[in-house]
Amino acid sequence: MNKKQIIGAAAATVMFIFIGVASVLTNTIADAFLQKTSAELLNGKAGQVLPSSPYVGVVQVQGTIQEQTESTSIFEASSGYQHLDTLYYIDEMIQDPLNEGILLRVDSPGGTVYESEELYLKIREYQEQTGRPVWTYMEHYAASGGYYITASADKIYANPNTTTGSIGVII
Repeated sequence: MNKKQIIGAAAATVMFIFIGVASVLTNTIADAFLQKTSAELLNGKAGQVLPSSPYVGVVQVQGTIQEQTESTSIFEASSGYQHLDTLYYIDEMIQDPLNEGILLRVDSPGGTVYESEELYLKIREYQEQTGRPVWTYMEHYAASGGYYITASADKIYANPNTTTGSIGVII
């Protein structure tokens, strides 16, 4: 081997080691971040900031009602209905004296029985503990589990083109 080949091989070895260490370090940091974020979410610290003046909270139920989904990387946000975030947000509004009610925006074809009932019961808990009103606005769909959670509201509004109804949450 000549001098250029030895320098090239040494440079390649150094780069290989550097990239390997950087990869391990990046994965370790990302895992620690995701574990911290998951722990905060499960402990009710998802980061929902409530207003500092009187407000009506808007609870979005868009997409399939199901378990909380997790992003696969720190750069990818979870999309659709986020069950634990929604329950935590309602818990926060129960404790907040500035909250004056909830507008529940439903655009869902339904979903799982467990999460639908859990959200329904959380809305009922909000009403019983606070005495504040809950209004529902049904958008494109409010079927099955979406219809079920809508039934918890004090007043229901629907777009004339809303597809709603249910043949039974279990089915």
